Amino acid sequence: MLFEVTDYREFIQTMLEQNSQVKGYRASLAEYIQCHRSVLPQVLSYKVNLTLDQAARAARFWGLNSLEQEYFINLVNLERSGCEELKEIIQKRLSEIKTKLNLIESNIPEFRTIPEKFQTLFYSNWIYSAVFVALSIPTYSSIDAVAAKLNLPLDIVNKVISDLSKMKLIKMESNKIKTTEKSIFLKKESPLRLVNHLNWRHKAIEDIARNHSSSVHYTDLFAISTKDIAKIKKMLLNFISESKSIVQKSNEEELVAFSCDFYQPY
Repeated sequence: MLFEVTDYREFIQTMLEQNSQVKGYRASLAEYIQCHRSVLPQVLSYKVNLTLDQAARAARFWGLNSLEQEYFINLVNLERSGCEELKEIIQKRLSEIKTKLNLIESNIPEFRTIPEKFQTLFYSNWIYSAVFVALSIPTYSSIDAVAAKLNLPLDIVNKVISDLSKMKLIKMESNKIKTTEKSIFLKKESPLRLVNHLNWRHKAIEDIARNHSSSVHYTDLFAISTKDIAKIKKMLLNFISESKSIVQKSNEEELVAFSCDFYQPY
């Protein structure tokens, strides 16, 4: 919602409406940002602006993340600015924040990448990431178990595990193979991202052909407004971020693949 508004008052009004059933919410907000209760109605009626200090406190009160905090404070700063030159600078920064928001890595907490010298090999085939993730599951912490789970020849799994060891992504511990990272991520600007996407889209097509009842596959094509395109994209990015947070805290029990596409086909 925040990144869809161009006037910070719209966001304040939305937050007040969403919490209208919370007793004393307006008073708590006013107290937290250190202003008199009469100031908020004046702000919403365009009689005064929030100060930057009040904007920063409000962002903290609402629990906004770092990008959201910066966006909200810059919206307030835009309203307070008195010259076109400054407004232009702030508008540029607001656009930069929106652009950054569209990078998936900005929505993934504590993402890790592997050294570039190993990336070409690792992303050359789906097997490397599949073996890596499978090894994080205690039940499959051996070569035989991984080979059986992924239905792969032992010699191929042996080769992959040897390579993963050289990449320092796995280690031996109590006669079991352990991963050294919870998960890894490939940056959007990497030339290998196309190969990685294709590898797992091909696996998805194979799974569709098998028609597993436990799998979810969905494809649709529709015409919607430009505003709703941005809204759905934001929803997807939020979902990816939330799902990664769940993954980080989840016990390793099963291997699953998740692919997501939302684009204009022209």
